[in-house]
Amino acid sequence: PSFIKRIVYKCLYGEKSTIRHYFPEMSLKYKFDGVVLSKQETCGGVLKPLYSKDVKYYFVEDGLADYIYDDALDGGNAANGIDGSTPCENISRYISAPEIFTKKSKFEIKALPKLNIETMPKSLPEFFRWNENENNFNKFIYFTQMFEALPIQTECPRIEKELYDILEDAVEEENITVKLHPRSEANAYGKNGIVSLTPWELISALSDDIEDKVLISMCSGSVFFTKLLCDKEPYVICL
Repeated sequence: PSFIKRIVYKCLYGEKSTIRHYFPEMSLKYKFDGVVLSKQETCGGVLKPLYSKDVKYYFVEDGLADYIYDDALDGGNAANGIDGSTPCENISRYISAPEIFTKKSKFEIKALPKLNIETMPKSLPEFFRWNENENNFNKFIYFTQMFEALPIQTECPRIEKELYDILEDAVEEENITVKLHPRSEANAYGKNGIVSLTPWELISALSDDIEDKVLISMCSGSVFFTKLLCDKEPYVICL
């Protein structure tokens, strides 16, 4: 088995308090009452050996893919729970917009609470190093994707740049901010392209003028979450 898998199984459902064989100076104790996960196949499958059957699973939406693509949380699979061993009553699933969720889910769908200044933890902006001056966007915000990370080459980067050029011809350049994907390695947009390490949803919640902005993208789901998660309504254009 892989190095990571050996470490995970060494923990043995939280019954072992140390993994000194791999990290002599580290003492780790895994014991959880509840675990928050995103997509089951990417999180639950990796972390499952650390949990016992009485642990509560809280699956939280992992973006627009949750509304489109099936995974182990969806469908009419007759298996009990996720893999046949976890009781269904131990599993909760949270979606930002249950009213538009049309897939058949194995588990009850619950609504994520809206993100706003009054209810969010006070430490959240500090944790993400929120700086209002660094997140001051122009009227038109163009969202890009990190196509360079795809395993195959596509025409998407070229098309995305051509669409931006059309936008630049339609409005004055100084009115446009290009929000690059946080993991983007390339910037084809010059001084207009910025990388913000603050999640867009947090920017939306903390920005007073976000509803005056125009969010534009070819394929970034971020343009939807100002409304879905923060209940604010900027102008949105999907190309």
